Amino acid sequence: MANIYTRDSPLWPPGDNATDTIIGGVHFNLTTLKHFNYTLYEGNWTLSNWSRCYLVDQPYTPPLLLSNGTFGMF
Repeated sequence: MANIYTRDSPLWPPGDNATDTIIGGVHFNLTTLKHFNYTLYEGNWTLSNWSRCYLVDQPYTPPLLLSNGTFGMF
């Protein structure tokens, strides 16, 4: 029988409320991050959802998370 490995649920940095997280000094909607299966990897400070990976450490923190799960870059 094959082994199935699952990822632990990420521990998101605390924000102002239950649906907010602060990463790199920027507030992100935690509901949107979870809906699009983003995982925060604190070892290299990236956000990934298995199809896209973003650096989130300063100065690379994206300034905006759109409701469709993409990050707005200025």
